[in-house]
Parts: sequence; C-alpha cells; structure tokens
Amino acid sequence: MTDDETEAENQMEIATEAIREAGLRFLQEGKIDPQYIVLAAAGVTGELGADVAHLGGVDLETVLGDLADLVREAGRAHAEDPPVMG
Repeated sequence: MTDDETEAENQMEIATEAIREAGLRFLQEGKIDPQYIVLAAAGVTGELGADVAHLGGVDLETVLGDLADLVREAGRAHAEDPPVMG
C-alpha cells in the first residue's frame, strides 16, 4: 500500500467514525425518529456526491451510481456482522 493509499484510508476511517458517532448520538437521544436520521444521511450523501462530481468534472450519474452501490454493500455487510455497541 502506498503512502497516499494509507493516508486516504486513514481519512476515510476518521470521517466514517465522526459520521457514525453523530448518527448514534441522535439515535441514543431519541429525539429524532430513526427513519428521518437515515433519510437525512442519504440526502446529504447525495448532495456531497453531486458536489464531488461537479468539482471533479465527473459524470453525476456515475458518482451517484457508485454511491448507491457503496451504500448497498455497506448495509449488507453491516447486516451480516453488526458491530457490538457498548
């Protein structure tokens, strides 16, 4: 693995944990219906994907399709082996 790949992986892990912690905090507080947390996260994911496509000069539908695939894979992986929450 190159230094760039290691750095990208580290940044991905940091971002993932920050987003996960925020979502879990909302769930634990119980003030927002879980389905709205998921819908909001999906909406923001789409918005960020559109921004990345625009800024990178990449086809929007390609980016959104890749995001949909990633969400599907992550959901399936989580369903198969959910993490233990403490």
